[in-house]
Amino acid sequence: MSTPALEISGLQAWYGESHILHGVDMRVGQGEVVTAMSHRQLKVGTAGAA
Repeated sequence: MSTPALEISGLQAWYGESHILHGVDMRVGQGEVVTAMSHRQLKVGTAGAA
């Protein structure tokens, strides 16, 4: 196996008080495209947007 372009191990994340990622491990190879999806709709904005 070649060296991954990105490797994540044990990722934890919170959104406010909600613990939304629990120990995520991931390897992404060169040229691969990865996306993360949720069963909940989150409002995403841009800082400073009017």
